[in-house]
Amino acid sequence: MPSFRALSPLPFVLAPVVALFGVGCTDTEYISVGGPPPASNPVGEACTVDADCSTGRCIGGVCADTGCQTDEDCRDDEICVLLGDVGNCEPRADFECTGDTRPILSISTTSVTFDQVALGSSESRTVTVTNLGQCLLNIAAVGLAENSSDDFDCSPCSVASRSVPPNRSLDITVTYAPTRPGEANGELQLRSDDITAGPDGVVTVDLFARYDGIPSVVVDPLELNYGFVPFSAGGGGGVRTETVTITNRGTGSAVLAIENLFIDNGEAFTITALRQGDSLLDVDAIANDNPILVPPYSVDNPLAAVEVDVAFQPTANREYTCTPPNRSCDRLVIRTDGVSDNQRVVVVLSGSSLGPPQIEVSAAEFVYGAPGTDALAIGSVDFRQVTIRNNGQSDLIITPAIGGGSAAADFNVMPTFVPPISPGGAIILSVFYNPSGPSDPANTFSPQRPVEAVLNITSNDTDPGSDVLKTVALRGYARSGVQDQVLKVEMEYENADNSWAGSDFRNVDLIVESVDGAVTCSKPQYLDLNRNGTFGEPGEYNDLCADWTASGAYGQASWLALGSFEEPERVVVRGMGPTGANGEEFDVKVTYIEDCANIPSGLLADILGIGGSILLGALGGSIGVPIAVDPNAISNTIANNCFDHAGSTTTTRISLDGAVVASPSVRLNAKGDTRSVARLRRVNGAFCSLTAGVGDTSLQCQ
Repeated sequence: MPSFRALSPLPFVLAPVVALFGVGCTDTEYISVGGPPPASNPVGEACTVDADCSTGRCIGGVCADTGCQTDEDCRDDEICVLLGDVGNCEPRADFECTGDTRPILSISTTSVTFDQVALGSSESRTVTVTNLGQCLLNIAAVGLAENSSDDFDCSPCSVASRSVPPNRSLDITVTYAPTRPGEANGELQLRSDDITAGPDGVVTVDLFARYDGIPSVVVDPLELNYGFVPFSAGGGGGVRTETVTITNRGTGSAVLAIENLFIDNGEAFTITALRQGDSLLDVDAIANDNPILVPPYSVDNPLAAVEVDVAFQPTANREYTCTPPNRSCDRLVIRTDGVSDNQRVVVVLSGSSLGPPQIEVSAAEFVYGAPGTDALAIGSVDFRQVTIRNNGQSDLIITPAIGGGSAAADFNVMPTFVPPISPGGAIILSVFYNPSGPSDPANTFSPQRPVEAVLNITSNDTDPGSDVLKTVALRGYARSGVQDQVLKVEMEYENADNSWAGSDFRNVDLIVESVDGAVTCSKPQYLDLNRNGTFGEPGEYNDLCADWTASGAYGQASWLALGSFEEPERVVVRGMGPTGANGEEFDVKVTYIEDCANIPSGLLADILGIGGSILLGALGGSIGVPIAVDPNAISNTIANNCFDHAGSTTTTRISLDGAVVASPSVRLNAKGDTRSVARLRRVNGAFCSLTAGVGDTSLQCQ
């Protein structure tokens, strides 16, 4: 409490004495007229002098009891001498140093250490200062050194002086509340009139704290399906081995401790090897007091991943499957030290020995368009469908992908994530062709030659060996318009880790728009995104590129996102002709839409491998493309395996008539950032660049 200086007592005012003569009284009689008797105020009310208070004394203009806790409860010439929990105000002069007497400062510790205080929490330590001398110890200041970490605080901690009588103590509380992982250093300083306590009477207490962060275990994958592994009675079974990777995706430098690792209920499953970097580890040696220590994940640190080889060797002709959380499931169990958010992680194991899968592919070749004027116009979309059937006895597992060099960029397969196909079951793959340039550069308006790519279908059908990889040839014919320059803008963003545990599903969108705001082509705007866990019904989105085309004055524009990471994302503009949009200017922009902290299920559209008007039409059924994967199942999987990323680097390629003329790169630092990478102008039927240094100087506007 603030110090109050005692006010000087005011002089008493004598009541006037009036002598009345000859008014019904004798000359020896007097009447005295005076004021009211003095007030008697309780503790806490205003006062001027001690006499105004019914008990205690008047200190700082307020009636106070006789007890005290600090010197501020006393007058300026007094100090509070504690006797247990309550003290008395006594004259300071009684404790002043005289002659050979002096104060002697003693401190309870010269260093204070805090260890592993969690983010958002705090801990306190007490430093006790004791006066072992024979007279008053005056502490002029208590505080933290200027270079001390902001994570430290102390109380009382100010320049206000403090007095400690002989054989009395002052407690100083030091608090540590971390704001970030790492070490924190500081120094508590006390200045007193005991010049023997330290240089210039200054005593220091070293402060040290450390918060390493919180480890978090990530296991990839969370389910192992071995498919078919043969078994013959009396002859034993075949063996198939898969690998589970364990990483620490926590914060700071916190180390993850794996204290147990074992197969539960797994008569046909065994751990055959355990590796950390180049070292083979003994599974049986893992224990609470001998854990595997895993540092935070880094691609440059071989010790940052633990690999577990799990073998499946069937012991009977049957299915080895179950549905969690059935406790009889075969599973790999991983237990950590309890600091992690996930103290126990389970990998479900399944397989079969009922007979191999048998793949059947309904087509060997797809042709899009035809030679001559029947070729597809650049920027348009066509699709074909292929049926994959399982004629075997166990689940068929396939992975579709487009191959074939540079031409593959114009083809796309949906879905890219395919669940196991049960015996007798089938699934339909849709393969799209979205040409961004003429297929025959020598005959741009009437192509005679197609571009060629291939649909690769990798499966677990190993009998015969040629069934492991099935291919469908892709041939597409595409034409340009008359005197038409094709603008293609593609954007890719940085993905450092493409493993399932490290899959990067950040969403960065590409935008091409006129400077006057008349037209825009970008990712369609979902008007009812993620309602009831669905994509939304037909009509619940705004196709901005369709609005561009409908404007009539700016040619045709289309948007498409390719691949499981929406890479590349593409805008194609064509059909402006020799004079269309002459003098108009267009901005090429990138926007950081989603930082992966939360993935709405609407983004599943692009994760499945296709985006834009084409996908939305497919989902609405307008072009008859079936959806083979439960959207909620994949969305939940993505959310469980998605890590927060603090920034994204994008590279934007600008092409004219199929030739790259510029490749600017920019850094997007946070969700919501929008950067302009180029500004283009339409001059006499051609695009040129107004952005200095954007790329090929031949593109610069004159």
